Amino acid sequence: MTWNGTRWSARGTAPLAVLGDVSMDCTSASFCMVSSNGVTSTWTGAGWRPPVTVQGFIAAVGCQSAIRCFGTTSGGLFVWDGTQWAQTSMAVGDDLTGQSFVRCVGTSRCVVAAGAHIWWTS
Repeated sequence: MTWNGTRWSARGTAPLAVLGDVSMDCTSASFCMVSSNGVTSTWTGAGWRPPVTVQGFIAAVGCQSAIRCFGTTSGGLFVWDGTQWAQTSMAVGDDLTGQSFVRCVGTSRCVVAAGAHIWWTS
């Protein structure tokens, strides 16, 4: 769904089985990342790309751009490079599911909060 300032309009259905928590972040009208049930998908402005499976269950996702997103999982913090997820050296082995939060502001800074942990990029 998109908002044009007056009303909502449908833009296609994400190719995910939405049975539980959903996390989503958009950096522009042509890029959104959505996560649900251990898979993610990206919006291109024209449609949804096929789902990508993630090692672990992404509880929260936040993006700086179409080629840089962060996701919290039971195995730690993962980063998206535009095509795949990879585990970062930050928070390896920490369970970052449950009440977690990822927020990116522009292309230079993200904050990740999960449990008693807080990290940020600069």
